[in-house]
Amino acid sequence: NDINGNKLIDANEIVTTATDINAAIAAAAAANPRVHVIDWNAATATNASSLTSDGIHPNAAGQAWLASHIRAALDTDCKVA
Repeated sequence: NDINGNKLIDANEIVTTATDINAAIAAAAAANPRVHVIDWNAATATNASSLTSDGIHPNAAGQAWLASHIRAALDTDCKVA
């Protein structure tokens, strides 16, 4: 949002941070019971050494963790009637 093109944050410019984006995602999920948030940051806060290869990117165990949570969300909302 560099309106002035000066690569500085000026008073008339809006800065969107990850915190703002995460808050918007959480609000959207709270407003719709069919939207599920899988919080990788929370999962790795205490399990980074067992779920990641470098503190961020999932290793095999982390991929399995993510897959199980995605599957649980799908099982919740995509049941065949």
